[in-house]
Amino acid sequence: MAQSCSQLLIGNKKVTRKRKKFEYPDHPDRFDRCAQVLCREVLTGIHCYWEVECTGDNMDIGLAYKGLDRKGWGWECRLGNNDKSWSLRCSHSQYSVYHKNMKTDISAPYSPRIAVYLNRPAGSLSFYSISHTMTLLHTFSTSFTEPLYAAFALESLPLTGTLHHSLDVPTSTAPLWGQNEF
Repeated sequence: MAQSCSQLLIGNKKVTRKRKKFEYPDHPDRFDRCAQVLCREVLTGIHCYWEVECTGDNMDIGLAYKGLDRKGWGWECRLGNNDKSWSLRCSHSQYSVYHKNMKTDISAPYSPRIAVYLNRPAGSLSFYSISHTMTLLHTFSTSFTEPLYAAFALESLPLTGTLHHSLDVPTSTAPLWGQNEF
């Protein structure tokens, strides 16, 4: 049995990190050291949009290829610290983005509510803060070469990330996450 501090709750729309250890069966897709989760289902839309609310400090929100390393303590397992993932870190009321172990600090008013927009044909992944307006925080420009999965990392205790809204845009109005599991 593997131990984890992460727990999925409320219809697979909420991930929480607590001090309590939860016993889970060993599985090759489970991160064994990093408190991270990837969506179980691939993002199938050409354009995808979702919103997440972060309660606590040090949460990463992003995308990853399925081949992201999941075993061990190394940086190669962490979101944004490799060439297989991109992330926005919400930490101590500040933002940073990470890819290939490169950090870029973002100067913008802080909001715990984040929107993520993937435009696959354009090769762009954008993060927005949402308060009374939407503010673009950062856009990654790349050529996505593999299927993508939504990803979350929970660094501090206690911490909760809640998915509020998601959809494929514009080809489908069905929620991406209503039936999908992390």
